[in-house]
Order: sequence, then structure tokens, then C-alpha cells
Amino acid sequence: DEIVEFCKGRWVAVHCFDNSGNLIFRRYLWRKPMTVEDSNDFLRILKMKRCNVRSIYATANIYRSIREVSDLYDFSNILHCTPTWDVDGELSNWRETISIAEELISYLKDWGLEKSVYIKWSGNGCHVHIHEGAFSQPLLQKYHPLNITYAVVEYVNSKLSERFRALSHGKGIKVENKIDLTRVFTCPLSLHRELDVVCICMK
Repeated sequence: DEIVEFCKGRWVAVHCFDNSGNLIFRRYLWRKPMTVEDSNDFLRILKMKRCNVRSIYATANIYRSIREVSDLYDFSNILHCTPTWDVDGELSNWRETISIAEELISYLKDWGLEKSVYIKWSGNGCHVHIHEGAFSQPLLQKYHPLNITYAVVEYVNSKLSERFRALSHGKGIKVENKIDLTRVFTCPLSLHRELDVVCICMK
């Protein structure tokens, strides 16, 4: 139910094992973009032939409708977009990852964003999200949701990049702006594609 709720309106993708045990990435089902609007859709994906689902992902974008591939590239079809910072590290460096996430969240709080921010621990690192509903309708009418999201993530990174570098203590933890038209992120409560860990949400 949690995965279904998160996926609604988003383009979905999965990592799954084929019959030979190879991990493959799929974004289409019967030549249509993969979507999950209810539990039946989710079960249909889990029962795909020659695809033992391991991990499930969904786009930062939320669309008015997803019926054809062309819907995904129609900018006027994008209703909302979820700002996401990808704090990319290794599981062994989790303390540094948490420190960077705390720095990021503290900065967002200074701008009045507190109740709209949440964290997903995705496996080796974490994703810090601003809920897409945090942006006002007047702002969304003035600027495209994808532009707002990219700009917000890029702006915060530019302000905190030196601090992120200091907190990583030379362990190569990156905070990247991966927002683009088709980017997907791990769904809450999905398994990691390689590690035996589950993506959990935290306040």
C-alpha cells in the first residue's frame, strides 16, 4: 500500500531478475509506460513473466496522465515534481552521510521548510526530499514544476557544497542534482537492487 501510494501519477521502473538470473532494468509493460495506480497494477508488475522483481522506482515527476510514451515527454503533462538530493555514499560511511543530510535539512529549515521535508535511506546513501505539494499554485503557474525543482536542488547545492565536502571527511560522499525529465528514485519500502536492505523513510 505504501509503494502504491508513492507511485500514483509517476512513471514506474523496476530492477528484476530474468530467467538466467541477470539483473535487468525495465520501464515498460506491454510497450506502455509502467504505472501503479492501485494494488492490482502493483500485483500485475510483480507477476510479470521472466521478471522476478527486486526493486521498484518512480519518477520525481507526477503527471496528469500516463497512457503513451509521448505523455512522459510532454512538459504540459507534468503536474508536480519532487525536489530530491541524492546523498551518495557507502554503507560503511553512514555517519558522514547522516551528517550531510542533517546539514541539508537544517538549511531547508532556515527557509521555513520543515514539515515538507523527509528522508529515504536508500541503501548506501540517502535521498532528502521536499514534498511536491510544498510549492504554491501561484509559483507553479509562473514556473514549470521541473524548472522549480531543478533550481531549488541546484541552489542549495551551490550554497552548501563546501560544507558537504568538509563533512564527508575525504570519503567521497557526493550530493548530486540528478533531477531531469525521466529520473527515477527508489520507492519507500522497496528492496535495494543489490544490498539486502529496505528503503525506509524518516522524518
